[in-house]
Amino acid sequence: MKTLGLDLGTNSIGWAIRDTERDENQIIDNGVGVFQKGVGDGKSGEFSLAAERRKNRSKRRLYNAKRYRKWELLKILIENGMCPLTLEELRLWSIGNWQKIDGKWKNKGRFILLIITTFNNGLPLTLHFLGIKEYQLMKK
Repeated sequence: MKTLGLDLGTNSIGWAIRDTERDENQIIDNGVGVFQKGVGDGKSGEFSLAAERRKNRSKRRLYNAKRYRKWELLKILIENGMCPLTLEELRLWSIGNWQKIDGKWKNKGRFILLIITTFNNGLPLTLHFLGIKEYQLMKK
């Protein structure tokens, strides 16, 4: 008759298989499975890895919510003639230039919107669009 023995720890599981019908060494096989700790070690002690992930996810969600609010505000301003952009330019800036290539949707790149304020011509706001390649050349 074979018996399985388990030792459950916080970061490991130990196991052994015994054959009680043998006279000599009854242990047939044994081993240990070790797992990563569920907490991280920092300068001030241990901290929850889940809390770190939650904090970073919260930052991403706040950032995205601000972006979506800006896009919706610009859309309303464009529709009411209060912004010199077009809805197509807003789409290229916000979500990019999606095209179907070989049966798959691929983003060919977002456009960079440069906002330059000028007060010479009486227009308080001038918007300039640059494609990805022009923006990369400008950064060099």
